[in-house]
Amino acid sequence: MAVYIIDMCGRLADAAGQELRLELAEEPISIAALRDAARAIAPGQGVHWERVRGCIDAEIVADDAQAYAHQTIALLPPVSGG
Repeated sequence: MAVYIIDMCGRLADAAGQELRLELAEEPISIAALRDAARAIAPGQGVHWERVRGCIDAEIVADDAQAYAHQTIALLPPVSGG
């Protein structure tokens, strides 16, 4: 089992707290799969999960990017404004 610690940013923190711990069998795992696992635990009202982006080690990555439990992982909600 791998324990992923995910920083939840913005509105995602309202739903799940600032840090979400996921214990999963897979390692590595895609950002898309981590996002889906986080959504299952803390769906959050009004969060457009399909637009949530992932970061690995402070770099925004694509949904198919692979994350390891030892990395710094964050999920970023969509934002508006300019």
